[in-house]
Amino acid sequence: MKPHVLHGKNTAVPTQPLKARQVLGKYRIRRRIGAGAFATVYEAYDTIEGIPIALKVPNLDQLDKESLNAIHREVRLTARLEHENILPLRNAMMIDGHFVIATPLGEQTLTDRLHYRLGPKTALSYA
Repeated sequence: MKPHVLHGKNTAVPTQPLKARQVLGKYRIRRRIGAGAFATVYEAYDTIEGIPIALKVPNLDQLDKESLNAIHREVRLTARLEHENILPLRNAMMIDGHFVIATPLGEQTLTDRLHYRLGPKTALSYA
């Protein structure tokens, strides 16, 4: 395992999966909603603001320098985006050895949205 440094902090400690009801800073984990090669995404609850949040937690112990740089770019780019169809970045920081990227929790998954049938009025508005 190679040690990594993220914002001046050593992240060589293996990233442990988060569990339901676990508290990470101001976020309380509800459940895991997805995982990929680089990160796991959790549904969480912001205990201060009182809103549901999606927490993306990169697997820092499994990433090389190029992948870490890609995560940094993602955070910087997402922070600058403002569009009605893009969930805004709420927070990105180290908490208890985990780097977390917080965004509002979307109302539905992309799969749900792609399988949603449009009404005739909406469909005609696209024509």
